[in-house]
Parts: sequence; structure tokens; C-alpha cells
Amino acid sequence: MIKHHFDSGNKSKYNKKEGVNAVVYIIKSGCQWRMLPKDFPPYSTVHSFYRRCRIKGVWEKVMHELVKTSRIKYERSENPSYSIIHKVLKPQESQKK
Repeated sequence: MIKHHFDSGNKSKYNKKEGVNAVVYIIKSGCQWRMLPKDFPPYSTVHSFYRRCRIKGVWEKVMHELVKTSRIKYERSENPSYSIIHKVLKPQESQKK
């Protein structure tokens, strides 16, 4: 489904799926790049992969496609319509003490 977003032009000894899995692991776990488990490619390889994809806009395209697929699955419109409401709450006089 998202495989076509990750070009195969660069012939690395690690496949793109390993890179994607490592990036997802970092995002989900919140670990530092250098603390990436040894099950994944070296952190420098994963970071370079992440950075190249970010610069090319790959992550945004993938997220857009995943949202679209999820919305179709749940029988919603492909394009979400939403609004953001921002309200700043000020403390009341009695709470300032």
C-alpha cells in the first residue's frame, strides 16, 4: 500500500522495510537514535533514511494515504473535514492568590 512511496534507487544492504520499522519503533518508543536496538540497521543508516524521506515529503504522503485508507475502511469521506478551536482560558480573580 505505501511501498511505492519509498523509492528503491539507493541500493543499501538494508531494505526499506527495515528502515520504516526502525523509524516507527523510534516514534512509538521515544528512544534516542543512538539507542536503537541491534535488531535494526545502524542508527546512522536509519536516521539518514528518515531524513531523506522527510526532505522528499514521503512521510506526509504516507500519512495522507493511511488516513485516506482508514477513512474508506470506516465508510467515511476520503478527505476529512475538521476545524480547530483554540481558546485561551484566563484564571479568575479568586484563583490568582
